[in-house]
Amino acid sequence: EDGLNRFDGYSFRVYRHDPFNPASLSHSWAECLFIDRTGTLWIGTYGGGLNRYDRRTDTFQHFKHNPSDPQTPSNDFVYDIAEDQEGFIWFATEKGLNRLDPATSVVTRFYHDPARTNSLVHDDARTLHFDRKGGLWIGTIGGLCRYDPRQNRFVQYKHDPSNGQSLSHDRVRDVYEDRKGRIWVGTRAGLDLYDETRDSFDRMPLLMSNGSRRTVPNVFRIVEDRSGIFWIGTNDAGMFRYYEHSGKLTSLLHHPLDPTSLSSNAIRSILQDRSGVLWIGTLGGGVNRLRGTAFVHIRHEPWNPNSLSGRLVFSIVEDRSGVVWIGTDGAGLNAYDPLRGRFTHFIHEAADPYSLGANSVRAIVEDRNGVLWFGTLNGGLNRYDARTGRFIRYLNDPSNPFSISHNGVRTVYEDSRGLLWVGTNGGGLNVFDPTTKRFTRYHHRPDDTTSLSSNVVSAILEDRSGVLWVGTREGLNRLDRQRMIFHRYTSNPADSTTLSSSYVVSICEDRKGDLWIGTMMGLNRFDRAANRFERFFEKDGLPNNTVYGILEDARGFLWISTNRGLSRFDPTTRRFRNFDRRDGLQDDEFNLGAFHRGRSGRFYFGGVNGVSAFFPERLEDNPHAPPIVLTSFKVFEEPVQLPAPIWQVEELQLSYEQNFFSFEFAALDFTTPEKNQYAYRLEGFDADWIASGTRRFASYTNVEPGSYLFRVKASNNDGIWNDEGIAVRITVVPPFWQTGWFRIGATGVILLMTYGLYRYRVKSLLEIERMRTRIATDLHDDIGTSLSSIAISSDVARQTIEQNPAEARELLEGVSGTARSLLDAMNDIVWTIKPENDLLDDLVLRMQEFSTRLLDAKAIELRFRKELEANGFNVRLPLDVRRNIYLIFKELVNNIAKHAACTAVDIQIHLLPHHNSRRWRLLSIAVKDNGAGFDLAVPTRGNGLKNMQQRATAIGASITIATEPGKGTSANLRVPVKIP
Repeated sequence: EDGLNRFDGYSFRVYRHDPFNPASLSHSWAECLFIDRTGTLWIGTYGGGLNRYDRRTDTFQHFKHNPSDPQTPSNDFVYDIAEDQEGFIWFATEKGLNRLDPATSVVTRFYHDPARTNSLVHDDARTLHFDRKGGLWIGTIGGLCRYDPRQNRFVQYKHDPSNGQSLSHDRVRDVYEDRKGRIWVGTRAGLDLYDETRDSFDRMPLLMSNGSRRTVPNVFRIVEDRSGIFWIGTNDAGMFRYYEHSGKLTSLLHHPLDPTSLSSNAIRSILQDRSGVLWIGTLGGGVNRLRGTAFVHIRHEPWNPNSLSGRLVFSIVEDRSGVVWIGTDGAGLNAYDPLRGRFTHFIHEAADPYSLGANSVRAIVEDRNGVLWFGTLNGGLNRYDARTGRFIRYLNDPSNPFSISHNGVRTVYEDSRGLLWVGTNGGGLNVFDPTTKRFTRYHHRPDDTTSLSSNVVSAILEDRSGVLWVGTREGLNRLDRQRMIFHRYTSNPADSTTLSSSYVVSICEDRKGDLWIGTMMGLNRFDRAANRFERFFEKDGLPNNTVYGILEDARGFLWISTNRGLSRFDPTTRRFRNFDRRDGLQDDEFNLGAFHRGRSGRFYFGGVNGVSAFFPERLEDNPHAPPIVLTSFKVFEEPVQLPAPIWQVEELQLSYEQNFFSFEFAALDFTTPEKNQYAYRLEGFDADWIASGTRRFASYTNVEPGSYLFRVKASNNDGIWNDEGIAVRITVVPPFWQTGWFRIGATGVILLMTYGLYRYRVKSLLEIERMRTRIATDLHDDIGTSLSSIAISSDVARQTIEQNPAEARELLEGVSGTARSLLDAMNDIVWTIKPENDLLDDLVLRMQEFSTRLLDAKAIELRFRKELEANGFNVRLPLDVRRNIYLIFKELVNNIAKHAACTAVDIQIHLLPHHNSRRWRLLSIAVKDNGAGFDLAVPTRGNGLKNMQQRATAIGASITIATEPGKGTSANLRVPVKIP
């Protein structure tokens, strides 16, 4: 109701009505969409008539009601659109049915005529459908009718309370034809199936999963997906999934506490896209995406007592009857019957000694006799008596050496002899003989290297040769049953052939007899012949280095649970295929001990949000190679106005100055768009394809003039690539001086340039001579004047030293000051003409030293700050520029020291952007004091201000001075400098 939205899997582009743009959408309430045989998109609006979208220009053509023109639409409230076999566009409105000829834009109207039974059944038409025979079905608020274009007549169908085979209700919401050619009709009263033989309707009360039959109310949408399942959307009862082969019906409803449920129970539209994803449009709840997945999520639902009792799952077993036993951390034990969809919960009750020993169930095993054993945390080992529903606890008895060694049980395993091996959380390893009911204990002994490596036992496995392997927190153990000693395998960081980590949490033997060990830091394959380990980490393709569980499927793949999803590993190719929460898993994080292969072949992996169950062989890759579109084109990071939308453009022409450009693109597979992969190449620039992963943009800088081809290819979430991809040709036009005609003309100029170079050489020599003259003038003016002053003052002092010693002393002090000033001036001249002082950094350092020395002597606080970009320090300044900058700066600081009467000075030096070129910057030197200031309008003594202005003008700089009496003075010198 607020625009037409175009979605590329990542972002929305919204089209709305713009009253100042006649080519915009005619109304922002977009009611219906239709794509005709030519690929043209038609939009019906609620009050703005019909729109045709022009992809080439990204604009809309309007077809609206004109009361004075009978060849325009009968009404501007458009509810549905269809196309007949001749290419005419039909659309249903609030006041009649319309047929548009796209070639002439002429509209033909059809109305209800009460006097004719072969007219439109009602003027308020809501839904249209052309069947495979060419007949048009029109659903209205007053019945259903079928139009025969050959006979130009309508057949009407209405509800008759006395006829059970009539339409169930006159308010028709949807008409749908399935793959068998049957016509389904959704009405306010339910779902009808048209019987063509009888020319009547069968009302479809459907079988619910609980065995009852139910009439689906107020049906708004009907869709049959590619697997033959019917999806039925209702006005207020959510969505139903109908399996016609079994007659079963299941419902999908909105639940306010479940973020993965439908967002609203009012369904308005349903679409299955080309990759199999189902999209559901709702009233008030936005759009829902329903992805088919082989992963079944068994989870805890706080609002549903018939669900898993807790979120954290640590143990799973499918027993021989098909019941799935699930142990949680703190929420007890669950017996889940998948056939009935029912859960039975078992919890520890302090007052009942036959209840579960503890609510944290860490291990489950069904023995050869069908008896279930449960290892609990702090509740010992429990045996379940199915006849009585009681649990028999085996607990640690300090006075009984044949009792279990510890009440914290982490793992339980039945060996080929029928013995139960029990790993504890600190009490070592126990072997339980069900016949004698006695436990034999094996502990870690620090002084015995043949003892168990740790008392914390996480995994146990008996291999096909009868060898028992025990995983602990401190390594893998192989039990020598003849001598009853353990051989240890631990991790050595300095040896890559040892275990990747000593914390072993899972062990699996594959069909080849290879032993796979999951640790808290990587996957390991044990080569028994070489007595060494092969390691696998994230860098090799594992989604995460914490490996909790390992199961082998019928094809020899290993399924590995981690802290970042589930991985399918091919031991032959050494390749990993990773799945995560986006693929339908319970969560990314799984748990230790929570993995099991059921008798049915179903795999179970538990984690922090329940259980993921699946049949590995049913997990098929998404075969859909996605279409690709360009979604954005920018030059210098700014969008470019193109004559057509970028996805329609096949060729781009750029000037040589537009050699910094970028593209954005999208693969149109919506299964899990965030997992789509991309690769791109600019042929003529890139040597090979650039794999960008999930990154959807490509940027290029400094592209030389020439012709290029930009190509993009992409894959879907399962790695199926569209290798053909898309391409756009790019021509970077060279500057005129690189064109052929310019080169021809330039040949004639070469002779003139030779003469010009000669003249330039002469000019350069003259410039050097002028520079020498300026330096000589400075020496004459500054140095000569100072020396004359010294000479005169010295003569006068010599003559008066006997008659007036005080006057002579004053003259000699003046001589001393002049000599110091002369020395500074000489230093400045020498420093200026030295080539090694050409860098800007040298100039800034000298300015800082000068101002620090002068202002410290005056007890004035100096705050000196410089901010130069990395290449700013390497800027070389011409001699005259460097000299004038320094002299202006000295004049400013000297004036402050002499006249400002201030207590603090701020000096800031920056390189600012230059508006004319990216290769130039403005050197900004800002000097500010907090002194007395002065009135610029009042003439000052001396030529200081005038000299600074003249020096700035001489080097193409500018200087501004701002001051007021009592408010200090600030000066800002800005000099253009070229960066390297």
